Order: sequence, then C-alpha cells, then structure tokens
Amino acid sequence: MADKQQLELLKQGVSDWNEWRKNNPEVLVDLEGADLSKYDFIKSYPIGIDFKCANLTRVNLFCTDLDNANFSEANLTEANLQGADLEGVDLDEANLSGANLSDTNLTNTSFYKANLYKANFCEAHCWRTNFRKANLVDAQLNCIDLKEVDLHGANLSGSVLCGASAENQNLSYVNFSNADVRNVYFRDACLQHANLYRANLSEADLEGADFSGANLNEAIFTDSFIDKANFSNANLSKVNFSDFNLSELYFNRANLSGAILARVQAFDTDFTEAVFTGACIEHWKINRNTVLDNIECDFIYLEYSDQKRLPHDSARNFEPGEFASFLKKLFSHFDAIFF
Repeated sequence: MADKQQLELLKQGVSDWNEWRKNNPEVLVDLEGADLSKYDFIKSYPIGIDFKCANLTRVNLFCTDLDNANFSEANLTEANLQGADLEGVDLDEANLSGANLSDTNLTNTSFYKANLYKANFCEAHCWRTNFRKANLVDAQLNCIDLKEVDLHGANLSGSVLCGASAENQNLSYVNFSNADVRNVYFRDACLQHANLYRANLSEADLEGADFSGANLNEAIFTDSFIDKANFSNANLSKVNFSDFNLSELYFNRANLSGAILARVQAFDTDFTEAVFTGACIEHWKINRNTVLDNIECDFIYLEYSDQKRLPHDSARNFEPGEFASFLKKLFSHFDAIFF
C-alpha cells in the first residue's frame, strides 16, 4: 500500500514534492497501488520510487528522470514517457498500451510480460532491454537498434519496425506476423522458427540471415537482399521470388508450394526434399549442380499469367519423382535449363 503522507505530499504539487525529496533523499518512497491517473510529473523528482501496481493512466512523464523506479504491474495506459530516462526501470507485467516511449533511454529496462500494445518506441535507445514474452502487437519500433535486446517469446504481430537494426541478433521464435519490417538490417540474424507470416520484408538486408524452420508464408521480399540466407525447412508457400538470384542458397525441405519463382536463377541451389507443388517456374534458370533430390511436386506452372500447367492434364499429377526425373533428362543434354 502507498504511504499516505507521501501520496498527499505528491498531490500538493511538484515544487513541494521536490523540496521534500531533496531534503530527504534517503527516505524510501512507496506509492504502490496509488491512483495517480493523469498526474503531471514534469520537472518532478521520482527517481527510485516504487509505483508497483499504481494507476498511472495518461500520466505525463515527459523527459522525466525515472532511474531505477519500480513500475511493475502498474497501469501506464496512454502515458506520455517521451524522452524519459528509464534506465534500469522495472516495468515487468505493466500495462503500457498506447503509451508514448519515443526517444526514451531504455538501457537495462525490463518489460518482461508487459502489455505494450500500440506503444510508440520510435527512436528509443534500447541497450540490453528485456522484452521477453512482451505483447508488442501493433507497436511502433521504427529506426531502433535491437542489438543486445532480448525479444525471446515476444509478440510483434502487426508491429512497425521500418529501418530497425538487429544485426547478428537472436530473433528465433519471435512472432513478426503481418509486421512491417521494410528496410530493416537483419544481416546474420537468427530467425529460426520465427513467425513472419505475411510480413513485409521489402528492401530489407537479410544477408546471411538464418530462416530455418521459419514461417514465411506469403511474406513480401520485394527488392530485399538475401545473399547467403538459409531457408532450410522454412514455409515459403506463396512467396514471390520473381527475378531473384537464389544461387547457392539452402532450401532443403522448404515448402515452396504456390511460390512464384519466375525468372529466378538457382545455380548450385539445394532444394533437397523441397515441396514445389503449384509453384511457378516461368523462365527460371537451374544448372547441373542444382540439387533436386527427393523433391515433392504434384504439378507445376510454366507460365504465371496463363497458368500453363505440367502435367497438361489437370486431372493428372506427377508421379513421385517424375518431375525431378524430367529435369535430369534435360540435364543429359544441357548444362543449364532455362524454361
């Protein structure tokens, strides 16, 4: 429970509160469970205060120094924290839905299991920030550096991360479904088993990224850079890779059903046990070193616009291994195949 005398003093105004704090810096301030909704903390001195379980709905903490304060389980819905210093602050399981945290210092800040729905983190400084199991659905995370940030088990579905950087970062199992991740810098990032269903990865730098086991169903890769990326065991159903150079990449056991592979170059690419059913291979280029062992393909399209199908008989599918055998026969006459 909050200290009633301290709470009453705080409500008297910022000047009285600051004067008391300066004269009593050693006193532990306890505002646990207090109702401070819509309170204006501008120019106040709330460093190290215990706000656990407090009601801080729509409070104004603009540019406030909150070092090492405790906001665990507090309600900070639609609070204004823009420019605040939140270094070392505990916000575990707090509700910050709709809060403004743009341009904040989040060094060593913990948001474990916090509700950050539609929160604004644009240009926030994140260093060793803990977002484990946090709800970041529809959050704004534009232009932030996610290196050394813990997002394990976080839900970023529908979030906006345009221009964000996570080079060499572990993002495995993170939910990015329907997220806007255009122009992100995810070079060498680990995205194993991440959910990127319908994520927009346009113009992203994904060189060396590991997407093994990831769900990339209907993801958008327009103008992205995927050199040396690993797509083993990934779900790439209905992905459009038109005009991409997929040479020397790993797609072993990947699901490419319904994918558009028009005009791709796939020299020395590993498609071992990949699923091609319903994919379009219009004008694709492969060579003798393209690995197609044990691929699964019921039918294929040779033209995207006219849906020219193989086998031509729509009532018939390829027999197991028939499509791969068809390609191998062509290789007996040519070093490369251009459909």
